[in-house]
Amino acid sequence: MPPLSPMLMSPARSARRKAGGQTPSASPAITGGSLFMTEIASLPACWLVSTRLRLSIWSWKPLRKLMDSRPSILIVDDEEAIRSALSTLLLRAGFNVFSASDAHGALDVLHSQPLELVLLDVVLDETNPQSQSGLDILRAIRAFERFIPVIMLTSYTEWQLESLGLGAIAFVTKPWESNALLGQIRATLNAVAQIKRDALHSTEQRPILRIDDLQIDTEHYRVSRAGKEIDLTPLEFALLAFLVRNPNREWTREQLLNQVWGYEWVGYERTVDRHIAAIRRKLKLGRDELIETLHGRGYRLLR
Repeated sequence: MPPLSPMLMSPARSARRKAGGQTPSASPAITGGSLFMTEIASLPACWLVSTRLRLSIWSWKPLRKLMDSRPSILIVDDEEAIRSALSTLLLRAGFNVFSASDAHGALDVLHSQPLELVLLDVVLDETNPQSQSGLDILRAIRAFERFIPVIMLTSYTEWQLESLGLGAIAFVTKPWESNALLGQIRATLNAVAQIKRDALHSTEQRPILRIDDLQIDTEHYRVSRAGKEIDLTPLEFALLAFLVRNPNREWTREQLLNQVWGYEWVGYERTVDRHIAAIRRKLKLGRDELIETLHGRGYRLLR
C-alpha cells in the first residue's frame, strides 16, 4: 500500500513519522483547550476530512436558508419521554423543534426564537405547587405583541374550555394519534398563514372598511375606534373584517370557521366564541353592540 501523503495525515501521525516512528511526548504545560486540540489532532485524517465536509455542507447558504425556512415549534411538557417522542415526530415531519420542561425554559425560547406554534401541556410539575402551569404560560404568550398559535396537550379534558377561553387555538387530548396531531398542526399553521395573507395583502377596491366610529385598514392590518388604534391578533382581525364586509346576516359558528379559519380547520366551534369575546373586550363593545349573539345559532354584525 503506498504511503499516505503528509497532507492527508493527522498532525499526530505526521509528527510520529518525523520522529522516526516514536510518539513525541506531550508538553506538561498543555491544559484545557490545548489538550482538547491535541486529542483532536490524534484523530484519523479521514474523520477530520469527513467532519470538515459536513461543516462545509452545513455552511452552504442555500441549505441553511432551507433549514431556517422550516416552521419552528416549541414543545412544553414536563415529561422527558413525551418531549422526546414529539420532537422525533415533528423533526421527521419537517419542522424545527425546540423544547422546554417548565415555564422558565419556555419563556426563554419564546423571547429568543421566531416561533410559529407552541404545543403546551396544561399541567407542569404537579409535585411543586409553586411552579407555573401551562395556563400561566398561555396567559404570558397572549400578552406578547406578536401572535403565536397555541395547541394545548393534556390528559385532563376538564381544562378544555378554560384553555380555549384563555386563547388556545385548539386542544389535543393525550394519548394522541400521530397523524391526527400532525393534521391539527398543519391545519393551524395553514389557517393562520392564510389569514395573515388575506389581512395583509387584501386586493379589495375598498381597503378601508368603516362602520360608525370603527375603521379597519385591510391593506395595512390596522383597526381603530374613535381614532384609537386597537391591537388584534390575525384571527381576530380576519373575523372582524369578515363580519363588517358581510353585515346584517346570520352566521353560524361552523360557517364562520369555514369562511375565516378555512375548510381544513379541525378545531372547536367554541373557538369562535372566544374570538368574538376578545374582539368585544378590545373594542369595548357592549353585549350586543355591533356584534349580536344569536343564541344557539351564531352571530350577526348590525349595521
